[in-house]
Amino acid sequence: MSATVRPRTKIAALAGLTLAGLALSLVPAGTASAASVATWDKVAHCESTDNWSINTGNGYYGGLQIYKPTWDSYGGQQYAAYPHQATKQQQILIAEKILAGQGAGAWGTCGAAAGLADDHADPYPEVPPTAAVSATVHLYGIGADGRVYGNNGNYSAGTWDGYKTVDGTQGFRQTTSIRVGDEVHVYAIGADDRIYEDRGNFKTGTWTGFQLVDNTQGFQQISVAATGNTVRLFALGADGRVYGKSADYAQGSWTTLQLVDGTAGFKKITATATGNTVRLYTIGSDDRIYNANGNYSTGTWSPFALVGNNAGFKQVAATTTSEGTVRLYAIGSDDRIYNTNGNYSTGTWSGYDVVGNAAGFKQLAATPADKTVQLYAIGSDDRIYNTNGNYSTGSWSPFALVGDAAGFKQISATPGA
Repeated sequence: MSATVRPRTKIAALAGLTLAGLALSLVPAGTASAASVATWDKVAHCESTDNWSINTGNGYYGGLQIYKPTWDSYGGQQYAAYPHQATKQQQILIAEKILAGQGAGAWGTCGAAAGLADDHADPYPEVPPTAAVSATVHLYGIGADGRVYGNNGNYSAGTWDGYKTVDGTQGFRQTTSIRVGDEVHVYAIGADDRIYEDRGNFKTGTWTGFQLVDNTQGFQQISVAATGNTVRLFALGADGRVYGKSADYAQGSWTTLQLVDGTAGFKKITATATGNTVRLYTIGSDDRIYNANGNYSTGTWSPFALVGNNAGFKQVAATTTSEGTVRLYAIGSDDRIYNTNGNYSTGTWSGYDVVGNAAGFKQLAATPADKTVQLYAIGSDDRIYNTNGNYSTGSWSPFALVGDAAGFKQISATPGA
């Protein structure tokens, strides 16, 4: 039934009660009044035809068509002013509170059709402490011989295993990596400008060997992000456009390569994920940084927009931290590293600040680690350096060598297990 015509008498009537916040605080913790993401997807399909960013002007917003005063009463303002401006996960988290306070009847026939009252699963269960962010970082780099090398580092102990080849294959010129479950997925562009993949298992220490991902040629650079068990792979084509494809590793299949946006002239790309959204950052022909966001519930992308007005950038890397911020790093025309932080709930960015005063950097990679960002960069001597940034205090450690190996042309980093 169309979300624009169905009356929402219960949500609307109860939203204005001044005791809404008090009533909410008395709801016991747990999943007795919860529902799985799959069930919320069914509700959204009925309410908004799966459009989590919908705003038709009818007074109800987002995928679950939440009334604005209800959104405010149940704490939605912590994420965004309106429901449709929040991520899918954030909308569901507030909907969970509404469900606990008002019951499944708040969504009327859509809630009933989805079986909302009968589903008691927690949509976003807390990660057990044993599965928290690891103290291990997996660092990969393209050596002077065109091979991919890996090095595992424990940033709590400050120790590294040493560089070892991932695979004997030569001719690679760029690599990117992502963690999926107990595996690291390493992607590399070969001498034929095609994309290859190798998977390493943390538990067994074994690799599958590089295999072709796509038969298309002409790729200049790749970047990868993960949403759940799905890997989102992005590639910069010879035409300066960005292409994407994805693989669900529960099913083991890849989608067809498709244009992300018709915009051309990009020179560098990097990607990171927040919930069900991929944040894609590019350096344009004007040496400025642009951002587009892809929603995988709707399959839609926002237009590319400037991230500040600074120019002169040559390299870019992005990572997402647990408190809801994208950390964006870029090498400027002075070969120094700059940082800007974006809050994706409000859409605001801090200004660009230099990370230390060291210069001479040529390429960089970033990955989150507990309350820090681990930043890696190739120096003018073709060696890899590391600095750790504490985003609670805003301080950075001095740049330090990660081993003494030289000859690196490009690097990638991902959290370990």
